[in-house]
Parts: sequence; structure tokens; C-alpha cells
Amino acid sequence: MHVHHVIWREHSGSDLPENLVTLCNSCHNKVHIKPKIDKKVKELFEGIQKQYVHTTILNSIMPEFLEWLQKEFKNVEVTYGYETKNKRRELNLPKTHSIDAYLISLGNNVATYQSL
Repeated sequence: MHVHHVIWREHSGSDLPENLVTLCNSCHNKVHIKPKIDKKVKELFEGIQKQYVHTTILNSIMPEFLEWLQKEFKNVEVTYGYETKNKRRELNLPKTHSIDAYLISLGNNVATYQSL
């Protein structure tokens, strides 16, 4: 198996997951020597990877990572997006990654929320 850069590195393609796909050796070689196959890979890859790459990676590691966190640290809890969204709305705060991270880190400490 080979990791292929959909936008080739020589064309300024990144090493980010959004630009990578795994191909067998034979298909990887064909992509690099046959422009029609390269174009087809780009077409197939375009919509699918943009929607699912981070979710797929996170979902595959999360159970083991959560188990490790709970063994190593006290008070590790799972927080769902809808919970953070509701807290943000209650406090009339804008949607940003840093605000969401802060709200998640506070857990259910309502007194801390009210002092924001």
C-alpha cells in the first residue's frame, strides 16, 4: 500500500489528510504514469475525503484514547457538541474553537460559566 498525494507535492500538494489517499502499488504507479487515471482519482476523492477524513480518523482512535485518558487523569468526561452548543447559546457567546474548548474544559461548573 502507498499513500498518494492527490495534489502532488511537486504541485504544492500538502501532507495533510485532506490530500492523501491509500492506493495499492499497481494503482499508485498507474496514477503517476497515466493522466486519465490521475484525473479519475482526483474526481472520486474530491467530495468524499473533504466530508469524512477527520471524523474517520477521530472515530477510529477515540475509544482507546478515551480509555487511556480516564486511566491517567481524574475527571475525564465525554462532551458532545450539542452540549457545548447549548452552553454557548445560554451565555450568548459566539461560535469559535477557543470558546468551545474553554466551555468543554469547564465541564458542568455553572458558577464558572456565570462569571464569564
